[in-house]
Amino acid sequence: MEKFYIVSIILISGLNIFAPPVSFFLAVSLLLFFNQNTYSPRLCAGFIIFNIIVSVSIFNISIPNFLIGSDDFSTYYNNYLDFLSYGFDTSLLTVFGGGIEILLPFLNYLLSTLIGEPEPYKLKFILTALQVLLLTMCLLKISKKLELSIYEFILLYALVLIFYKSNVSIQFLRQSFASFFIVFAIFSNKKESYIYVFIASLFHLSTLIIYPITIYLLTNRTSRDFKVSLFFLLAISILMPVLLTFLVGLNHPLFSKLVYLYNGISSGEAITQSILKSILMSIYLLPLVFYCLICKLVLKKEIFFSNNVYIMFFAILLFSYIPGMINRVLFLPNTILLGYFYYMVLFYKNRLNGGRLVIFILFLMTNVNWVFFSSSIYYRFPMVTLSPFYYFDNINENQSYIYRSKLHESIKLINDR
Repeated sequence: MEKFYIVSIILISGLNIFAPPVSFFLAVSLLLFFNQNTYSPRLCAGFIIFNIIVSVSIFNISIPNFLIGSDDFSTYYNNYLDFLSYGFDTSLLTVFGGGIEILLPFLNYLLSTLIGEPEPYKLKFILTALQVLLLTMCLLKISKKLELSIYEFILLYALVLIFYKSNVSIQFLRQSFASFFIVFAIFSNKKESYIYVFIASLFHLSTLIIYPITIYLLTNRTSRDFKVSLFFLLAISILMPVLLTFLVGLNHPLFSKLVYLYNGISSGEAITQSILKSILMSIYLLPLVFYCLICKLVLKKEIFFSNNVYIMFFAILLFSYIPGMINRVLFLPNTILLGYFYYMVLFYKNRLNGGRLVIFILFLMTNVNWVFFSSSIYYRFPMVTLSPFYYFDNINENQSYIYRSKLHESIKLINDR
């Protein structure tokens, strides 16, 4: 068994040089099936997680930017270029969130001094690596709070990585960085939580609204909680257009994030697209919904954390008609910590037999999905070659300022892989 894990780690590291997506698949699969016979689990997990951070970062720089106007990374890259051109300037720190969201610009300043060139994909690589590192730290925090063993932590880590949407996280940079500190706050003591919420707010002001919602979703709910939540979700979803009109009319920085939602509900096409995207989001929760319902209705067994799943599932569907709302309000549980829901339902207290195999099948399906149906992933360079570190040939690409208004509204990429 010792030789197996040593050979596996060497293989995963080698594949990261020639075939990063294969390395990622094998690394996560190995974590998923870790057991108590694993040789030196902390050391093995450390090496594997390092390779995962690298492969996820490569995955993100394989996706082209600056093609369509909705590419938010363009705005953050322009801010990076400002620091590169003018050096440290307090006016460049205060461009987001009414001058309050200063931490991402400050991070851009630090990276501009480190990179020193107008190279967006090098910036993107480092930001992705930072995000996956913060995600790892979040899961260590969760593991400590839940008193998980090293093997349980590794399983949680594998589940979160399987469902983690790193390409979405890099687009919503301010909110994604804020989300990691929200997780720190939720799983820390009261005194520390205030500090983390403050830091998160300096990345994204929506923290003040999203923090209590996320606490509610990430801590176990009762059947009564579900019924009360469903009532409020129905009421708010019906009244939301009126609420948006009122809050946007206040013209307060705290509600500036709602302008996009307000504009979206006046576009029929945007509403249609939002409903379709929400249905796709809900599909990722369907296996858990079906499992919980079968246990409750057939086996007469109430599954731990099942009510959290129901609440999030109905929230996605009920607010699907408001463009961008689910992406923002449920960004943390849906984009970053969806695997946490799978862990809590299937493994934390319930220990589903064959659960790892079910997750592995879902992992296979998600990988098949992007390999065959996403033209943007691994568009900039191939998935596999015989040239070592071939992907770094593309990381030094230079790019000047991006004018989003001049970019395409949509574009169709043809990727022969």
